[in-house]
Amino acid sequence: MNPPRFGGSTEPDEAEHWLKEIERVFRMMGCTDGNKFKEYFNNKYFSDRVQERKAAEFTNLKQRSLSIAEYEAQFSKLARYAPHLVQTERLKAKRFMSTLRPQYITQLGPMDLQTYPEMVRKALLLKDSLAIVETIRSSVVSKEASDTIRTPHSNHHENKRSNGEYSVGKDKKIKLEEEPIGENCKFCDKPGHRVDACWKKVGACLRCGSHDHRIPNCPKLKDQTRGNQRVPKRQGTLNIVIQVGFPTEGGDEYEELENDGTRDE
Repeated sequence: MNPPRFGGSTEPDEAEHWLKEIERVFRMMGCTDGNKFKEYFNNKYFSDRVQERKAAEFTNLKQRSLSIAEYEAQFSKLARYAPHLVQTERLKAKRFMSTLRPQYITQLGPMDLQTYPEMVRKALLLKDSLAIVETIRSSVVSKEASDTIRTPHSNHHENKRSNGEYSVGKDKKIKLEEEPIGENCKFCDKPGHRVDACWKKVGACLRCGSHDHRIPNCPKLKDQTRGNQRVPKRQGTLNIVIQVGFPTEGGDEYEELENDGTRDE
């Protein structure tokens, strides 16, 4: 029959496993002295000291990081060493629930389950539900974090046009020249623009950039000059040289305008 061999281990679990195997052999053989052997074996390998140690281990047992299935197996194995704590199905069920993690206790407590098998079954179902909730929560948090990181980058590209223009309002846009900061125009040696956009090179008005006139005839200049000359007129002839600073794309350009005029006092 090839009976199992026992090496004399003092570990109660190993001793109990061997005892169950040898009892199975005794039943097959019809051995009548099996109970005497079991009593002798228990007295040697399941002493009172061992019983007390296992009972204390059960008293301090908590689920902690174990799964429900793993913890139930550990709970059932140690419960027999402390029968006074699990005398009824209700006591055993409540003991099992009270040693689970808090999220299980808050859900299982109001159910007031009366039997240990029912408590274990509900705990397993609750474990599956909590896993689903955690998966959903993780996916939502991950999506929100991804959107938060992507939004500024996306807005930047939505506002940027292929020709280097950025939208800053419903009907407004700013054209940005991608020119290294500090590099001057190679024609007029002024900063802020490239040589191919130099107004001076193409003969444009240095005030507004128009090709229809030069700066002395610029309408914008005339409007500005007219607004600045609100002084009483004097009689006589006066030669005036006015130096006006015109901010242009190429920098500050200065043009001298000579006015000969008669002003009435």
